[in-house]
Amino acid sequence: MTKQPVSELDKLVGSRIRNRRLALGWSMQKLGDAVGLTHQSVQKWEAGKGSLTITRLVQVAEVLRLPPSSLIGETVEHNDDDEVIYAFLSESIAFTSQLRRIKSTKVKRQLLNMLKAIADELEVEAHS
Repeated sequence: MTKQPVSELDKLVGSRIRNRRLALGWSMQKLGDAVGLTHQSVQKWEAGKGSLTITRLVQVAEVLRLPPSSLIGETVEHNDDDEVIYAFLSESIAFTSQLRRIKSTKVKRQLLNMLKAIADELEVEAHS
């Protein structure tokens, strides 16, 4: 399996993680411990030499007390398709992050039903 090159977005995310970690006065070790990884992993991200999975990005954002979308932000280089994808990704991560804070299964189910009803209504309006 060929290793994918690190993107400009990976470098941007790493830089934002580093800036926030330093603003909190945390060491790489403290952040690594908080997410269950070594300080070497944190060092790799911050240097822009490694990528985070979506799950790990959300976890890191939560530990740093940030919305995940703030770590992604704008891409350094993008075309129109990339912009749509990153905007959707950013909104999805922010939504998921907030949803994870809700402990009640009943409330989560109600939210899902409400979203489905809204999407169905918008779909009907679009076809009218």
